[in-house]
Amino acid sequence: MVNRHLGRDFDSLLENTSKQKEPSRSLNMSVEIPVERIEPNPWQPRKEFDEEKLAELATSIKNSGVISPIVVRREGDRYVLVAGERRLKAAKIAEIKRIPAIVRNVDDREMVEIALVENIQREDLNPMDKALAYHNLMTRFDYTQEQVSERLGQKRSTVANFLRLLKLPGEVQQSVREGSITMGHARALLSIEDMAQQLRVAERIQKDDLTVREVERIVSKAHVKGTDRPKKVEAEPDPHIADVEERLRQYFGTRVVVRHGKKKGKIVIDYYDTADLNRILDLLEG
Repeated sequence: MVNRHLGRDFDSLLENTSKQKEPSRSLNMSVEIPVERIEPNPWQPRKEFDEEKLAELATSIKNSGVISPIVVRREGDRYVLVAGERRLKAAKIAEIKRIPAIVRNVDDREMVEIALVENIQREDLNPMDKALAYHNLMTRFDYTQEQVSERLGQKRSTVANFLRLLKLPGEVQQSVREGSITMGHARALLSIEDMAQQLRVAERIQKDDLTVREVERIVSKAHVKGTDRPKKVEAEPDPHIADVEERLRQYFGTRVVVRHGKKKGKIVIDYYDTADLNRILDLLEG
């Protein structure tokens, strides 16, 4: 049975694991483990670490030691890291030989969840690393988007929006990872079906420092040009309708266009695959 509160608090996640599998061990009980006997977490969602911040942490560790223990899983005479990668990396830089650690009996699935929750709540993963972590949970352990959202305490629409980023071209994904293109920019780019055009607009975002709103206007014009309808003089956007569109975009997590006439109009909601359609239907059903 899925525990809806597992992912919402990192310490409670560890405590839950401890109570289930090591009832006799205190949550705060740690042991000193040789750094050289600890293997990295193969499920670590964070791919890049700030070298400057690691150096600062290494200096702190050299002066004051490791204040908060890392979490590991024992495998034979060695250990696999569960949580605390930055502390372990910094300890190696500081040339610390032994590090305080809490030993937990966790399986692969729990290792993924704990590592992901730690990064989400304590360091804010970049959007692409977060998207890949969600994807790994779904493909490796047959999780649905709903299960991922429940396990990690995230909204289902949030999980779906991050997963959609994996449909972007590799070059754009790298720009999102580096921060030169934001999550908002990326979501607007997903409304463009042609990959080559996505790349061109992505280049403009970085070259001209475009806002998300400006990218959305470019995307909207591109959709109009792609139709067979005769060209019309574009009217000034109604600020009230623009505000409604923005609120709907925020709610549905996708591109929404409101076409408002004198007597009637229509609302067009974009979706990108069957899962995204089901997500939107869930929101419509309340």
